[in-house]
Amino acid sequence: MESDHYKEWIGSVFDRSASSYGTGGSSYFTYFAEKLVQLAPPPPSELSFCRFLDLNLRGHINLRMWLRFFLGLFLLACVTLLGEERIAKRDSPIMLKTSVIIPCVAFHFCHLESLLQCYAMQTYAPDEVVIFLSDIKSLDNGTQRICALKNQAWPFSLVILEQRERRSAGVGRNIACAHSSGDLILTQDADDIPHPQRVEVVKYLFENYKIDHLIHRWIPEGENFKNYDTLMPSLHSFQNYDEINQAFDYVHNGNICFLSKITQTLRWEDDLTADHDVQFNREVYARFKSCAFLPWDLILYRPHLSAFHQYNYRK
Repeated sequence: MESDHYKEWIGSVFDRSASSYGTGGSSYFTYFAEKLVQLAPPPPSELSFCRFLDLNLRGHINLRMWLRFFLGLFLLACVTLLGEERIAKRDSPIMLKTSVIIPCVAFHFCHLESLLQCYAMQTYAPDEVVIFLSDIKSLDNGTQRICALKNQAWPFSLVILEQRERRSAGVGRNIACAHSSGDLILTQDADDIPHPQRVEVVKYLFENYKIDHLIHRWIPEGENFKNYDTLMPSLHSFQNYDEINQAFDYVHNGNICFLSKITQTLRWEDDLTADHDVQFNREVYARFKSCAFLPWDLILYRPHLSAFHQYNYRK
C-alpha cells in the first residue's frame, strides 16, 4: 500500500509536469518516471516526506512547479551521465574503412546524383558508396543513365548493383552489405538527405568508442541542420531498443550505422512494409550489447518522397 502511494505520487508529479516541456520533454519525463517507480520502495521516513510534500504543498502551485522542474533536471543529468558511462571509450582510436549503402528503386533514381554530391561534400567523405538499384526495367534509358552516374569523378569508390525486378529496402541493404568492403556501414535511404557531418560524426564515434550499432535522430523538411562538436558527443545507452522510442522522438530506424560484423549474423526481412527496420534494430539489441543512441539530427527526412508516406509512417 505504501509503495503504491509512493509510485502514484511520483507518477502524478511527472505526468503533470511533462506537458509543460513539449513533445521531447514529455517523452523524457515519461521515461524517467517509469524508471523511477521501478526502484525498490523507499524507507518509511521517505514515504512520510513524500506524503508531507503532497499534503502541505497543495495550493502552492509555484513552489510545486519549481520542485518538479529541479527534480526533472536532476534526473535528466543523472540518466545522461549514467548512459554515457556505460559506453566505454577505446584505449586508443582505431581506423575503420567506411561504406555507405543505399537501397534504391527506379522511382528514386532521380535523387541519386544529388545524394552522392551530398556525400562528396561531407566534412569527411566515405571510402565507398554501394547502391542497390532495383526495378531498373521501369527506368527510362536506364543503361545510359547508370553509366553516366558511374563515370563521374567521385571522392569515393562507387558500386552500383542492378536488379531488374523491384525488391524491398531490406533486401537491398542485405545485398549491398554483402558487396561492401567497409568495416563501418552507414545505411542511407535514397530519398533522404544526410547532415554534412554525418560521416565525420559516426566515424569518430565508432573509432573512439566501443560501439557495434548506432541510431540517431532526423529532422523534418523545413528545418535546418546545426553544426556539432564531434569531440563532445551526447551518447546514450539503453537496455533494449524500445526504450529509445519511449525516451526520444524523431528516432530514425532506417538510416542506422553499425560495424560490418552485425550483418554477418543478422539480415533484414524481405518485407515491403515499414516494420522491417524496427524488427532489425530489435534483433540487434537482443544479440549485441554495445549499442548506442545519439540524439543528434543527422538525416533530413522527406516523407512525401517515401514509399511508405501513405501509411503516415515515422521512420
